Amino acid sequence: MLAHVYPQKAKSFSTRVGLQLCVLLSLASAQQALGGNTGTVSDLSGGTIVDAQVTLVANATKRTRTQRTSSSGSYNFVSLPIDGR
Repeated sequence: MLAHVYPQKAKSFSTRVGLQLCVLLSLASAQQALGGNTGTVSDLSGGTIVDAQVTLVANATKRTRTQRTSSSGSYNFVSLPIDGR
């Protein structure tokens, strides 16, 4: 009876490892390089500008992302694809 249990456990283990490997490979292929852009908007005297509109434009695709500066005049664009998509 032990001979029948061992192959089932081995099959279950190899199936589990195979599924985990497939998940890891699919996650690795789905990853893309991401970047960000952070800065502060200020006037000529160096004072920060609150609630200024900042727009990023991807040169390759002309896609835009827009946000407003914070109470400290800063902006932070996150999760920007490196390839401009």
